[in-house]
Amino acid sequence: AWTTTNHKAKKQLESHPQLLKRIEDLLDIVPNPNEDPNQRIENVIDRMWYITRSYRVSDPSGSEISVWYVMDELGSRINHSDNPNIKCTHFLYLDKQMGFSLIWPESSIEEGEIATRDYVIAKSELDRVAKLYILSERLDIRGVDINRDIAQETLLNAFRDHKN
Repeated sequence: AWTTTNHKAKKQLESHPQLLKRIEDLLDIVPNPNEDPNQRIENVIDRMWYITRSYRVSDPSGSEISVWYVMDELGSRINHSDNPNIKCTHFLYLDKQMGFSLIWPESSIEEGEIATRDYVIAKSELDRVAKLYILSERLDIRGVDINRDIAQETLLNAFRDHKN
């Protein structure tokens, strides 16, 4: 749906009203008809992290650049699960300078079963809990059950252990 960088996101949303509307729809943002366009853009920038993924590429000088992308309407609507039935990754086709989201089943999916994927790639369980806690408000809106109290307690205990 959209590929951008830190320095280009706001400008792209300003220049392309149809992109702004599309991302608002993906984020379930219903803009007020009287709302200032700049405020609409700020609302998207503030909330886009719930559906944004990233990868890094090297520029011609060898410096790394973080590139953010939002999957299309299908990919962005696949809910999180700790026991997902599909995998999803980004694939760059450099010849055409295009990115694609590749989705494949991780296990057999029965007719009518909801497709789910794991939103969090983490190096440790604590890292995973922290990332899920950050995402929990958005996941809750979409009907994904994340126990914020348990996550918060886990994070607080880890912080206390680290301090001692």
